[in-house]
Amino acid sequence: FQEKSYFVKGRAFHKAMEEFYKLSPGERTPKLLLDTYRAEILANESSYAVSEDMRSDLVLGDKALNTYWGTYFNDTQIPKSKTEYEGRVELPYVKVPFEFRIDVLCVDTDEPFILDFKTGTSPDMEKLEMFDLQLLRYVWAAAVTGFPVKKIGYQIIKLPRSSKGDVTVDRKWVYPTKKQVAYAIHDLAMVVEEATRDNMLLFPNYKSDCEWSCDWFQLCMTSKMGGDAKTVEEKLFYTGDPPDMKMIEEDANDNS
Repeated sequence: FQEKSYFVKGRAFHKAMEEFYKLSPGERTPKLLLDTYRAEILANESSYAVSEDMRSDLVLGDKALNTYWGTYFNDTQIPKSKTEYEGRVELPYVKVPFEFRIDVLCVDTDEPFILDFKTGTSPDMEKLEMFDLQLLRYVWAAAVTGFPVKKIGYQIIKLPRSSKGDVTVDRKWVYPTKKQVAYAIHDLAMVVEEATRDNMLLFPNYKSDCEWSCDWFQLCMTSKMGGDAKTVEEKLFYTGDPPDMKMIEEDANDNS
């Protein structure tokens, strides 16, 4: 299976940020950000159809990470943190495993928090605040595994659609209520229950105009590609631009 280059780019940004925040502020440097990103891109050269696309992503990464450093520098408001914190916990009601992967989990502070990175050309802070359930589920998962948090942070790195455009960064903190967290978990449990029962009232119907933010997105796509929809792996949810649906459907048809 050949991974698509847009996944490589997104992972490279996440890898750079995670290596950055696992250090104390005094140890963080722009060189660390740039070197980590470049190393991840170069290690996956085979994912690029043409070398020019890879060079474009390298230039874009330099631009984005220099903008990030220029905005936050060594980011003293975020202490040394756990990064790539992942685990597996059982969803209530349906007894299905929930796999999670938290970008940054900071517990050595008065207000423990989760920070999540959103990259791509279209992340929207207003929509994240209104509709995102992923971080609310991470709050629950962190608490279940012994790390209760008080707030969640959305860190957007919005990329231009061409190399001539500007990179913008934005960060917002949200204090979720217990009711919001409970709803997010109950909602996912009900989706899993409906998706895995024999006499379904709703049928996954994956199409090219499906939204990646939909809870059914991964379940429907996995089912279409012949996978096991009973295992919900939150870590597979894509957090940047929606992938090329036609390309995914072509892959699915090729593998059928």
